[in-house]
Amino acid sequence: MPGRGRRIMLIRFVGKARRGKSGWSERRDPSPSRDPRLAHCDWCLRRRVCSLACRCQLSRFGVSTGFSNTMNTHIEPQKTWKERWMQISDGEGGGQSDVKFVRSKQGGGSQVCFLKILRNQNDPIRRNRFYREISAYRTLNHPGILRLIDTNAEEFEDLDFKLYLVTDFVEGMSLQKLVENQGAQPFEASLNIVIRLLEIIEHCHQNETVHRDIKPDNVMIRCGPKVEPVLVDFGLSFNREIADENTTQSAEELGNRFLRLPEFSPSSPNKRNPISDVTLCAGILIFVLTAKRPVFLLNENRQMPHQRNDVRENLVRNVPHEHLNALLGVFDRSFQLELPQRWHSATELQNALNLLLKPSLIRETIDNALWARINSYMNQPHVSALTDLNNMLGKCIEAVRNIASKLHDRLKSQFFLSQTGMINSSAEGFIQTQYAFRKAGHPDEKPEWITFNAKAVGEEILLTATVRLLTQTLHRTTLRSPDYGSTFEKAVEEIFLKEIARLIP
Repeated sequence: MPGRGRRIMLIRFVGKARRGKSGWSERRDPSPSRDPRLAHCDWCLRRRVCSLACRCQLSRFGVSTGFSNTMNTHIEPQKTWKERWMQISDGEGGGQSDVKFVRSKQGGGSQVCFLKILRNQNDPIRRNRFYREISAYRTLNHPGILRLIDTNAEEFEDLDFKLYLVTDFVEGMSLQKLVENQGAQPFEASLNIVIRLLEIIEHCHQNETVHRDIKPDNVMIRCGPKVEPVLVDFGLSFNREIADENTTQSAEELGNRFLRLPEFSPSSPNKRNPISDVTLCAGILIFVLTAKRPVFLLNENRQMPHQRNDVRENLVRNVPHEHLNALLGVFDRSFQLELPQRWHSATELQNALNLLLKPSLIRETIDNALWARINSYMNQPHVSALTDLNNMLGKCIEAVRNIASKLHDRLKSQFFLSQTGMINSSAEGFIQTQYAFRKAGHPDEKPEWITFNAKAVGEEILLTATVRLLTQTLHRTTLRSPDYGSTFEKAVEEIFLKEIARLIP
């Protein structure tokens, strides 16, 4: 992947001894997303830590920490958060961490920040995951991902350090709380949330990071006029650059219970596939639209989430009718059991959802293209000539219909008029139709059809009538200035009256 700038990153070989021993390699950082202002101080290079975003440069992000930002001075990691941060209030923690809202003790900082403290400090797997989370924050640079301000998680191997991290504070609420408080969200608002979330996921995947724990609790919605989701909690994420022996093994099941995917089950070799993140985003869309958690791709009745009665009822209620079938088609592909049958990328699903937001524009574009093609055809000289001929022959047949309708009205519903056999063949120079009168109260009686044929012969229109295999000419008039006056009316009316008279016993 092409990158901006040339920055040195030191990473440990997977499975080799940790810091202080061999097993390190130096390479150029290819990531295009990292801020080119970030640099590595001498402390980082001497200690050989994975300094994707050296903490001595944090103040350049506009966050006042009170620490030096010179190139040759590094902020030594502290054993506890209390040495640098002052608690404002407690937050709502998760299963693995405690949460607090804090301000910096140094530099007169007034900005409220988010503090996360690992709960089980003696669990090496939890400590490693905590380090993995801060590594993800350092790797990624997107408005929908928290900005790391301070941490000591690079010392995850030293139990004397009580691991913590400090990030931006997101003023808003989780998607879980939003739906709990407000219920299912409107159709367009739901699509916009997931489309923005997919943009974040695409950024992660471009930087070789798979989140693997996308659920309503891990999606924050910023307060403001625009929909701005923020993806949090990268503790289960996988990044090829920082993978090690403590990354989730194939015999271990991942902990997302919002939507349990088969590839996350024990012994699955596909736990690190980015398609899983895309599928979880489709589950988020189900949740936002219906306030129902999908839980399984297939339930005990082998129904996908959108096929279950409670979910389908809410979808029918909340999704405009003209969008419903298209949305169900998106879910059909999202929730396939086999990974290759699902949406392959966040961008692919995002494009499908964008189409749902702009169906009228798409229809208008298609309609305009179709009309342009039709008009181009109709404006061709030979087509225009056929159109003119069709109009002239059609007026003759219309005059026949008017006479038949007048007779039907005059007969006071004692005889009923039927029409069939309309053939419009102006390309061959004729239009044909059939009429018949039947007595009232005799629906099973077979009618005797009169076939009227208006045909262009040279510069004239010839109207003929065929009944019982006998054809007679009723009227002849000029093509350009036809006359459908009294002579025409008398001839057509006479043939109708003769057939009506035959119906009288």
